[in-house]
Amino acid sequence: MIRLFYGLTVPPEVAAYLNIISSLNKAIRWIPEENLHLTLLFIGDIPSETAEKIIALEPATSRGFEIRIENAELKNKHTGGLIWLKCSSPEGIRSLHKKLLEAVSGVTRLKDADRPFMPHITIVRSRQKFHLDFPQPPSITFNVSSYHLYQSIQSKDGVRYRSLKEYKLQEEDAE
Repeated sequence: MIRLFYGLTVPPEVAAYLNIISSLNKAIRWIPEENLHLTLLFIGDIPSETAEKIIALEPATSRGFEIRIENAELKNKHTGGLIWLKCSSPEGIRSLHKKLLEAVSGVTRLKDADRPFMPHITIVRSRQKFHLDFPQPPSITFNVSSYHLYQSIQSKDGVRYRSLKEYKLQEEDAE
């Protein structure tokens, strides 16, 4: 079985924010800088043959777009927790998500296909309950000009993500 997802890389400003707030609490598990991403579509664990079909899919055509980080939110605080950076949801990202969902659904059944798309960047994942007062992120806006198909690889040292393919988005028309 291979675990795949489509995602966006995040700009260095997000890593800089993470470095600042992670110093506030060393006891919780911060997402390593090299694993920071915004998931466009989680595919999940699939057989190798299905993964090969997904890798062979034509890229979803879409124009580049801009994303803005809106705020940091603590999620699932009663059972453990996540901290994520909630992102804006411009038409460009919603359209790209929908195209990827349609393409992958033609190859395999997606467990979370009906879940609403909520663009975010997870920065903390914990099974323990925690409380953390953290500063809100600075205003960060970044241009998206490509996306990746990632493989999630589990090891004794934790999870790492490997880009299998990068897909360039179309440039905006010059006016």
